Amino acid sequence: MTQMEARHRKTGVGPAEPDYGDFREALRPYVQRELLLARIDEARKSAGERLTSRMKELATELYAIDRIMPGEFNLAEGPKQ
Repeated sequence: MTQMEARHRKTGVGPAEPDYGDFREALRPYVQRELLLARIDEARKSAGERLTSRMKELATELYAIDRIMPGEFNLAEGPKQ
């Protein structure tokens, strides 16, 4: 909202205030994230042991991949200085 207002003040182009569509677009990824977190939580509650076992398997595979990736491409380690 503040970016939209600042852009309108500077240029005089476009709307000065957001409308419903602007909010819908801006909030879409946050809503999707919350829905996914709810689904994950639901899956954990319904398939606890099986899911935990699978998560451990995947974590082991992820660790193996992280070890072979160069530091600048490894999101777990971050860039090397």
